[in-house]
Amino acid sequence: RFENRLLSPHFNMENLPEECVYSACICCYTSCVKEPLIGCKGKGDCLWCSEECCIAGNTDQFDIGMIKDDKFFIKLGLPCCTCGVKKVPEWFNPILLSNGQCLCLKQHAAFPPENLICAICCFQCIPNMGCMKGPTPGGAPDNSTMQR
Repeated sequence: RFENRLLSPHFNMENLPEECVYSACICCYTSCVKEPLIGCKGKGDCLWCSEECCIAGNTDQFDIGMIKDDKFFIKLGLPCCTCGVKKVPEWFNPILLSNGQCLCLKQHAAFPPENLICAICCFQCIPNMGCMKGPTPGGAPDNSTMQR
């Protein structure tokens, strides 16, 4: 009887979403994906600092040296990473935004939050209550789901 629950169709890999949230707290989450990335890559912005790195297979390298970009005071690049200092109007656009993936684990963080999310050990409370659920895209609901 217990074995039948473990082998039920709900826990079949084909029934899982492409991305399953493992852990989350308000404005950030960590998830597992079906298709792993061979290597690591990520991008992050926090106030005036911006960085991007990639050591994944089958990707183009970044520009090397001083990179000209109108949104930055200065931006430096190596084949595997870039780092820059943003100009003042760009500091708060957004305050914090980060995405990254290493093998089958992905992370995302944003402040102000793009959407609220809460989960622990693959059990999600908000916004998709249940086990092994994917993150929801942000944005307002369409008119068909809004109640007046």
